[in-house]
Amino acid sequence: MGGVIAILPVPDGLKPTAWYFFALFCAVVVGLVLEPIPAAAVGVTGVAMATVLGLVEPKPADAIKWALSGFSNTTVWLIFGAFMFALGYEKSGLAGGSLSAW
Repeated sequence: MGGVIAILPVPDGLKPTAWYFFALFCAVVVGLVLEPIPAAAVGVTGVAMATVLGLVEPKPADAIKWALSGFSNTTVWLIFGAFMFALGYEKSGLAGGSLSAW
């Protein structure tokens, strides 16, 4: 899907990099809907492609800084940690039984 959009002519008044970023965005959304690989992998692939193709920043060092900036947010890590604890409780059986007993 993203490849099809990328080869279409760039609309007037839009920079080519913006058009390619839109194509990549559409490809990520389609990947999230169809889920050929886990959703997290689709997202990381999209960020990596935007970085490698230079769609976010022209200088490679700035593009890498942009790609890694989301991992420096403490709130993201707090949510990730809570999710991992929840998965651990569920898989270990410490979370209790099913809710059907209620």
